[in-house]
Amino acid sequence: MSSKVSMPGAEHVREPTVDELKRELAEAREQRAATNNILHIISGSPAGAQPVFNAIVASCEQLLGCRAAAITLVVGRELNIVAFTHWNAETDAELQAYYPVSLDSDSLMSVAARKQIPILIDDTETDIRVTAIARDVARRRDFRSAIIVPMLRQGKTVGTLSVGHPQSNAFTENDLRLLQTFADQAVIAIENARLFEEV
Repeated sequence: MSSKVSMPGAEHVREPTVDELKRELAEAREQRAATNNILHIISGSPAGAQPVFNAIVASCEQLLGCRAAAITLVVGRELNIVAFTHWNAETDAELQAYYPVSLDSDSLMSVAARKQIPILIDDTETDIRVTAIARDVARRRDFRSAIIVPMLRQGKTVGTLSVGHPQSNAFTENDLRLLQTFADQAVIAIENARLFEEV
């Protein structure tokens, strides 16, 4: 008669469901496709960093099914916007006029960059962390929920990557982790492109 050995705590471990595994696999494939897109742009764009920035923005839209994305880079003690989803001349000009933003400001872009933390905004209309100016930008750009993640290189903040969606509560913690992982890969592409420009 064989005895069954029970490991302490083993009964609390839950195996992932088939649907969860399928979802994780789909996310990994989407992320790989987005990263490959950036690498393709880098190899075919010796003219400078801008095509790389634009490819990252487009890949973010594809990766998270959102309709707005933006990249900022740290220049001194400020964040400058270098790429974003284009809407029309008026709203694009309004977004660009919002920058540069001081790294020491209350802007959530600045907070994410300064503190090196990702930020999930469920609703720009009700989140008390969103400044009045940022709320106005969100209204004009037609998004209610957003994710902002820092782009880090060797412990230093290079900039931020953000996405927006017209519906509130559109993003999950899973989406946040996915965007942060993508940002970690994108920053390598950005740094390589910037080094190429300097050379």
